[in-house]
Amino acid sequence: MRKYSVLIILVLFVFSSAVDAGQFGSDIKDVQRGTKTIANPDVSGTVTITAVVMAKSFLTVSWLAATDNLHYYATRVVLTNATTLTFTKGASVETATISWEVVEYY
Repeated sequence: MRKYSVLIILVLFVFSSAVDAGQFGSDIKDVQRGTKTIANPDVSGTVTITAVVMAKSFLTVSWLAATDNLHYYATRVVLTNATTLTFTKGASVETATISWEVVEYY
């Protein structure tokens, strides 16, 4: 559990630094949330979201593993374009459910 706590802190630090540097506006324009399940044998999938300005948006993800084989669940999530999140799972052995959130700023 400690590894994930450190990762979350690093993500928040990077986000906080970007806001301090003025990369994002001070007000939130929109928040979109959801989950994506990728079942065996699939290793990838997409989610369509309402269009965002990518330069003013921030993506966070989380997942919970029910095994010690974390590489089965590890999932890369990318804001591919203004309307698409792309999910790629580490292996097809286990079903992974990933929670995601896209925050867009003015």
